[in-house]
Amino acid sequence: MTRKISFLMLGVFLSLAARAAAAEAPAPQDPAWEYYIKSQKKIQVAFHHLVRLHLHDLKDLIQDSLEYQLAVADQKSERFYYLMTHAPERIVRNQGFNAFVNFPWTGEDEAAIAAGSKVFRKRQKALDKLKQKVEGDPNYQTILTQLSSLSRDNDYQHIQARFRYVPQGVESILAGKGIPDDASDF
Repeated sequence: MTRKISFLMLGVFLSLAARAAAAEAPAPQDPAWEYYIKSQKKIQVAFHHLVRLHLHDLKDLIQDSLEYQLAVADQKSERFYYLMTHAPERIVRNQGFNAFVNFPWTGEDEAAIAAGSKVFRKRQKALDKLKQKVEGDPNYQTILTQLSSLSRDNDYQHIQARFRYVPQGVESILAGKGIPDDASDF
């Protein structure tokens, strides 16, 4: 009898564990999205390195700002993959770059993803905390001003030039053609 109860409890435990794992399992990767989000992250890293060269004394804030921007990109990916799983028709693939990357996201979507994912809620809380830390720092405006003033800098222009190929790369992947050579820098 005890053995039957043990097996029954083991079966219940494994069933619950499998359900929890399935609820938190990542969706399959989308090549166009991954190309886009990796490009976004690389651009953020490049801009933050450029600002760090000019504002040595704010390196901790610049690092926190970079971590925040990368976390925002990760959050957008979580939202994208949530829609891919729960409402794929809202991911527009045949109307160009902007329609694809600027998918509609509602408060209802936010509530549903948060209700279904403890990991998402934990990450959201950490993201909110990091945002407050960065934007609440009195030197945050200095970083934004420096980045704006660097817009005429050759290194800044080079980063911008690299990004201009990203939309073309995304659209090419969406069309099933792969990444064009001039867009493969990312």
